[in-house]
Amino acid sequence: MPAHGHTRRRALSILGTAALVLPALTFSAAAPASAASASVSTTALTLTMPDGTGLTAELTQPGTSGTHPAIVFIDSWATPDFEYLVQARQFAADGYIVLEYDPRGFYSSGGTIDVASPQDVADVSSVISWLLADTSADPAEIGVGGISYGAGLSLLAAAHDPRIKAVAAMSAWTDLDYSLYPNGTRHQESTDLLAGAAELTGTLSPDFQNILSDFYGDTNISDVLAWGAVRSPQTYISSINSNDTAVFISNGLQDSIFAPNQLLPFYDELTTPKYLMLQPGDHATSEASGLLGLDNAVWDHAHAWFDHYLTGAANGINTQAPVQVEPIGGSSYQGYASPDVLSTSSATYHLGAENILGTGSLSSSATGSWSTKTNVGTASCAAGGTLEFSGILTQFFDSPPSCWLPVVNRSDDAVWQSSALSAADHVRGNASVSLTVTPSASSGTLYAYLYDVNWADDATLISYAPYSYSGATPGSPLTVNAQFLTTSYDIPAGDGIGLVIGTKDPLFLDTDQSGSTVTYSGPSSLTIPLGS
Repeated sequence: MPAHGHTRRRALSILGTAALVLPALTFSAAAPASAASASVSTTALTLTMPDGTGLTAELTQPGTSGTHPAIVFIDSWATPDFEYLVQARQFAADGYIVLEYDPRGFYSSGGTIDVASPQDVADVSSVISWLLADTSADPAEIGVGGISYGAGLSLLAAAHDPRIKAVAAMSAWTDLDYSLYPNGTRHQESTDLLAGAAELTGTLSPDFQNILSDFYGDTNISDVLAWGAVRSPQTYISSINSNDTAVFISNGLQDSIFAPNQLLPFYDELTTPKYLMLQPGDHATSEASGLLGLDNAVWDHAHAWFDHYLTGAANGINTQAPVQVEPIGGSSYQGYASPDVLSTSSATYHLGAENILGTGSLSSSATGSWSTKTNVGTASCAAGGTLEFSGILTQFFDSPPSCWLPVVNRSDDAVWQSSALSAADHVRGNASVSLTVTPSASSGTLYAYLYDVNWADDATLISYAPYSYSGATPGSPLTVNAQFLTTSYDIPAGDGIGLVIGTKDPLFLDTDQSGSTVTYSGPSSLTIPLGS
C-alpha cells in the first residue's frame, strides 16, 4: 500500500459509507433456504491451484443424479466466500451445480491481490477443470458470473476459456483504464474504497502497491494504463467473440466505480448473444437484494440467461429487446435494439453571456461574443455526489444529488441556464459539452454538471463529466470536448436545463494549479440526446 496516511484514513471513512451496501453481501448466508432448495447441499472446501495456492470455496449441489449444468460464481472485491449462497441454493434447486470462491489474496484464500491478473484469470479455468473432474458438471453447460470484481473476472475468463458458454456480469467493468482515468481525470474515491477494502481483507501484491503509488502520485501514467489494459475485457473482445460466449451485463446508471459509459463500446463490439440492463442505482446496489433471496429484476434475468444459454430453456430472453433501461424515477424498463437507439434526436444549446446575477444563457440560437472567468480550486454544492450513498438515494428514493443554484459562487463556478421547457425532455444516452477554455495555467481539471432546474432554481443532477488537461499554453484558448455519464432521465415541462462548470469534486483528484483562473468563451455548446 502506498505510504499515504491520509489516503488510508480516507479509504476507511469511505468504507463506512459503503457499509450501506456491504451488509447485504455479508448477511446473505443468514437468509433462510426456501422449501424448493431444501434438498440441496453446501460444502466448504479449499481448491488447490496448479501453483499450490489454496482458494476457499463453497460447493452447492442438487440432490438429483446425472450430469448437471454448472456455474462458477467469483466473489466480489473484499467479500467472503458465502456471498452468493442464497442464489447458489436457488440455482441448485433448479438443477445446477454452483461453486463460488474467493479470489487470490482475499480472506483465507492464498496468494496476493493482483487485480484480475493473468494468474487470476487462469484460476477461473482451474476451478472449472476441478468442477469437471470432481463433480457431475456437464462440460457443455458451464457458466461463470459475479458482481463487481467477479463480473470483470468472468468476462476476462470468457475470453480465455472456450468452455465457458454463458456469463452473467453484474456491476462490471470492461475498460479499467476509463474507470481509473475518465477523461484523463483520476477517480479518487473509488480507488480509495477498493484499496482500503483490499488492505483490510487481504494481502496486496507488490505490483498492485506500485500501481497505487503511481496512481496517487500521478506518475508513470503509461505504466498504469498498460497495467489496466491487461485487466480490461475490452482488450480481448475478439476472443470473446471467437468463443461465442453469451454475455449478460447489468450496471447501475449511477455506478460511481464502473460508470456505464465504459460498457457501451464493449457491448457494441460483441457479436455473440448479448443482453444489457441499466437501471437507477450505484455500484453493486441494483443486484444486492437478490443476494438476500428477495425479488430482484437483475437476478431474474441472470437466471433466465443461464437457463436459456446453458440448458436451452425456451424462456424468451433471446427474443426480448437486448438493451433494457429503467429511467431514473421510472417504474419499468424500456427496451431498445442497441445502445445507439436510446436517443432518436438531440437538442443543442449554445452557451452565452451572463446576466446581472452572473448566470449565463443556454439558447438554441447562436450567441455573440462573450466570456466568463472563474477562479480555480473551490468546491460548491455542484458535485457528482457521494460514492455509493448518492446512487442508493437515487435508486430507492428517486433523490439524485441536488444544488440550489443561487448559492453557487459565480467567482468560482460558471453557471448557465435555459428558459423553461414547453414540453418534457426525455434525456437518453450521453450528453456532451464542447467548451472554448482559456486557462491561466498549463494544467487543470474541469467538472461539468448537467441539471434539471425547477421554478425555484433547485437543480437536480442529471449527469456529470470530469475532464483534465495538461500541456496547455497559458493565455491561449483550447477546446474541451467531454461526454457525460450515460443516463435515462425525464425533465418535466416547466423546468429548465442547467449547466455548471467547476474545478473541484471530492470524487476525483484534480490537476489544478493554485491561484489560477479559467475563462470560458464562445463558441461553446451543450448537446443533449433525446428519446421517448
